Amino acid sequence: MKKLLFFLAALMFVASCAKDTTTTPEVKGEKVVSFKVTAPKIQTRYGEGAEANQLFWAVYKNGQRLDDISAIDPAEAVAINMSVDVEITLMEGIDYDILFWAQNEDAPYTFDGAKVTINYNALSANKEAYDAFFRNYHVDADQTEPHRVELRRPFAQLNIGTADTAKAATAGFTLENPSVTVEACTVLDLATGEASEPQELTFAMSQKASDTYGDDPDTFDIISMNYLLVNNEKEVVDVTFNAEGGNDAIEREYLNVPLQRNHRTYILGDILTSSKLFNVYI
Repeated sequence: MKKLLFFLAALMFVASCAKDTTTTPEVKGEKVVSFKVTAPKIQTRYGEGAEANQLFWAVYKNGQRLDDISAIDPAEAVAINMSVDVEITLMEGIDYDILFWAQNEDAPYTFDGAKVTINYNALSANKEAYDAFFRNYHVDADQTEPHRVELRRPFAQLNIGTADTAKAATAGFTLENPSVTVEACTVLDLATGEASEPQELTFAMSQKASDTYGDDPDTFDIISMNYLLVNNEKEVVDVTFNAEGGNDAIEREYLNVPLQRNHRTYILGDILTSSKLFNVYI
């Protein structure tokens, strides 16, 4: 009997020790995470980024989109004017990937939470509202400092400028119905940043650009400006410029024109009166 009592007491002691050393698991809860989202700038009149006024986002966990905390529809987007503070409720201790996309409300771009499709058929030249920005931002579960998200411009800007507007008018050529034909991509993968599905596009000028390049007396009138979706590395494209003036018509072809994201490319010269005098550079 004494041995049995001793054995039971030993069992109780072991059970008591096991209970004392057991820790209660930490329960992770929801946490409101703040993001300061800003757009980059290209200095001077065009490309300041102020026309992008809607910010969308899609939140991913382990590759799966969480639609309940994403903002994909226009009614869910928040207003952005170069910068905006965004709060998203996330679970503590978990990594997330957030795809951000900012555009003008009138731009013909479709954001579906994974990619952006551009309807270039609806575009015309010299529309600053076609500027837009994106970012694939990784949220580290252990990060405690504020999240500052600088968006990136997936577009190159192509400008055509001429110094002979007055000279051409004196010769009887008044610029009418100009257009630019060039190849550009039409789909942007927001996770990888890759652009794809190139098309040959023609941009008709619905309004004249109001920008200039250079100081007097070498000022060029920018007659065409377009945002073109390109990949991260520098690309080269062929550009065709057409215009009418009275009973005359001109066509200019520029081969191997360099384009680069978040950079301007200029084709400058006596565009209206000469097919040979021009410079191309970023």
